[in-house]
Amino acid sequence: MATNGDSPLPHGLKKLDLGGAVLAFLGDKITFNPKKSHYHYTFHFGQVTKVMDVHRTRRVKGEPEVHETLLKIPYERLPTFIEGMGQEILDAYWSVLRPLRIGWMARNRIGAEPALFPSETGWPEVTSARKGRLHIDEEKVAARMGQLEFLDDLYDLPMGQCFSLISCRNPYRWKTFGFGIRLVGRHGQPKLFWCPYRAISRRLNQLGSKMEAFILALQKSGPADNDHPASVTV
Repeated sequence: MATNGDSPLPHGLKKLDLGGAVLAFLGDKITFNPKKSHYHYTFHFGQVTKVMDVHRTRRVKGEPEVHETLLKIPYERLPTFIEGMGQEILDAYWSVLRPLRIGWMARNRIGAEPALFPSETGWPEVTSARKGRLHIDEEKVAARMGQLEFLDDLYDLPMGQCFSLISCRNPYRWKTFGFGIRLVGRHGQPKLFWCPYRAISRRLNQLGSKMEAFILALQKSGPADNDHPASVTV
């Protein structure tokens, strides 16, 4: 994604408006703020404290703020966490991907739309800045749709480019049911893979339970800060 200074977003902005929530990149932390909620969530990189943590903040007008630590991992335990969960996460990623065949797409009247997944260089072209926030411009996204002339053109997408998969069996009601991705095979040839959204949800739930158990085991082995016990929610 194009950056400007220390901002990870186009146009030099630090806040991305997602419609129902705002994602903000603020120095050494990232916040997720649902618009219709008293809660917001903060992921803190802990560059000073050397402890990464996720906490939830409750803000109600006329009441004091309430902070709840959801996850805390000291820097010295990151290698253990990465070693213990890294392969699990990688296996989960590959397990949901399936080979995607152009012939299968044509027979089942499945279309593809890369415009809904802007590339790194394409983000500035589909966003606009309003009131200090980055907004995804639906009109700009719509203008980029339909530029894929043939399904075979998916092989010409950049490495790692994602695209939506759309069922067109009902001409009056198209349905987006998954996403595809263009990767490179062992011998350098382009390969297409896909994943249904329901499979992602199922695997995330399974992975979340394993991560929670692993983090709890790390904390029981000797927490770095006994003054602030953490309840873990992953």
